[in-house]
Amino acid sequence: MLTLLGGAALFASLSLLTVMANRLFLSRRASLRLGSDEARGANGVDDEALAIDGPLGERWSRDELAAYSRIVLPIGVGLSVIGFAATAGLVTPIACAVGFDAGVVVWLWLSGRHARYLTRLEAQLAEALRLTAAALRAGISRVEALHRAAEQIEAPLQPILLEAVGRLRLGEAPQEAFERLAARVPLETFRLFSMIIATQWQAGGSLQGTLGSVGDFMQDRVEVQQRIASQSAPARSSTLVLFGATAAVAWLSWTNDPFNMQRFFGSGIGSTLISTTLALQGVALIWMDRLMRSRV
Repeated sequence: MLTLLGGAALFASLSLLTVMANRLFLSRRASLRLGSDEARGANGVDDEALAIDGPLGERWSRDELAAYSRIVLPIGVGLSVIGFAATAGLVTPIACAVGFDAGVVVWLWLSGRHARYLTRLEAQLAEALRLTAAALRAGISRVEALHRAAEQIEAPLQPILLEAVGRLRLGEAPQEAFERLAARVPLETFRLFSMIIATQWQAGGSLQGTLGSVGDFMQDRVEVQQRIASQSAPARSSTLVLFGATAAVAWLSWTNDPFNMQRFFGSGIGSTLISTTLALQGVALIWMDRLMRSRV
């Protein structure tokens, strides 16, 4: 009975994680336009050229596939670990708990990697604004100043800005061009940049002072985010060390007395306690990540 309860609790945890992942993917697929630039760098390849047929016949670009992989990969790793653990002889509740923890670790790693990518985008935008303001003070035209600033920064922001500059040179209205930019990169800093530069462009005011001030503000924002991330790193490390110590104690106990440990693992009470502990560790990792992830 306890084994069934433990399995049901783990299944509910996995189902909850799947539902959260699906909701996250749907929201990002509707707006996020970052994955293609992260994958292609500065090659300048068009998104349509990188499109791939989806499972239902629709066209999926690389950015949608990148967002989808951040959801599917942890689930796939978790299910693979569950199958491997069950093949190795672990009871079903413990195998499910181990797979759940493995999926959580992979998901946290991908989320952290994507968060660092977004921070890099914001830092590059702040640098591009300062470069554009300096070019405007030197008497260069607005479009040419944006083009020179885009050429001096690196990927992933360079192809995004070059695309906006290309639209401006082709005669597209500044408001539409910068609205496309804000829609492609749905971050607060990019929306602020698009709104300010489109308004100033149409009003005909001076851009150099405004862009310089906004660039300094964005750089301060990025530095605060990096400081928060560096201060939370010891807490993350101590949590992982604590979980690793728990696994090491379990391994030493198994090595010293494998017969009794095997009986404990195979019993209903033992499997329920172990699986519940492992599942709570995964939930604790998710909870800690949500608490420590803050946007300034």
